[in-house]
Amino acid sequence: MVTIPTSFRAREEGLNLVANIATYLPDYQFTTVAGHVEWMKANRDATVRFLMGIIKGLRFVHDPKNKKEAVDIMVKHHKISRKYAEMAHKMVVEDLKPMRSDALPSTKAIDVLIGVEVERKALDKPYPASTFIDDSFREEALKRLGS
Repeated sequence: MVTIPTSFRAREEGLNLVANIATYLPDYQFTTVAGHVEWMKANRDATVRFLMGIIKGLRFVHDPKNKKEAVDIMVKHHKISRKYAEMAHKMVVEDLKPMRSDALPSTKAIDVLIGVEVERKALDKPYPASTFIDDSFREEALKRLGS
């Protein structure tokens, strides 16, 4: 399994695409922001400010007017060609959209992840996604951001 954008280069170099994980697990929770709840409660302001940064970044990346700058950032910091950065932006930001611009967690995606973990015996039984979500930090971050 290779990830984006390495997968684009691999195909150009002659490797065959066997499968796209998004075809089989379209709602899989690949991207997660998590923390130890007791630490987060004891450091609420830092946690909320961290989430404010995440949300600002997501808003920036999701805004079509920032596409060129977002691609420039990928080229600079990930040391990839513009071509692959543009392909990655299209697939991830425009097509797959693994994270919403308000950072709202997908309970459906978390349920899929929980199912996979039960199947591989990493969890003894399925738990509701809500067991793992304390949305109060994100809600406070949105409030501080004025939205």
